[in-house]
Amino acid sequence: MSLLVEHQQPLRIFIRALMPGRDEAWDVLQQTNAVLWTKKEDFELGSNFRAWAFKVARYEILAFFQRERRKGWLIFDNEMVEVLEEELPAEPYELEQRLRVLETCMEELKPHDKELLRRHYLLEGSLDSYAKELGRTVGTLKTRLFRLRAALRQCVRKHLPEGGAE
Repeated sequence: MSLLVEHQQPLRIFIRALMPGRDEAWDVLQQTNAVLWTKKEDFELGSNFRAWAFKVARYEILAFFQRERRKGWLIFDNEMVEVLEEELPAEPYELEQRLRVLETCMEELKPHDKELLRRHYLLEGSLDSYAKELGRTVGTLKTRLFRLRAALRQCVRKHLPEGGAE
């Protein structure tokens, strides 16, 4: 119980990072807590509770997104969840800071770049259909996505206080 209580804030931040802009993040946290409590016998004392809890949270997030996809809602795909998860820092306060900086960097993008990111990461439509809509090639859009990710990464690193960029 003490480990679960101790890890509430890191879990909340982790879930919020993988569900940006989603009010349901609180519900996913509660579901994660319920699963952790139900499966408490599966956890070995002395092992890494945080890693175990985050793994459960990740599965709950993916399950949530799957349910939402069935309803026809526009949401992140599993690839985006994995990309976000790879970029997560170890400390919760650093994650909050990175999210604020990323939001600032996103605001600096041109509208058509924001739309490309939205179409690729938030909608289930393919790059192929969006490329046809724009009269461009898929390769062109993939190249643009690569450059946008690099530019956002550089912007975040530039705006983070020294030591927070690692």
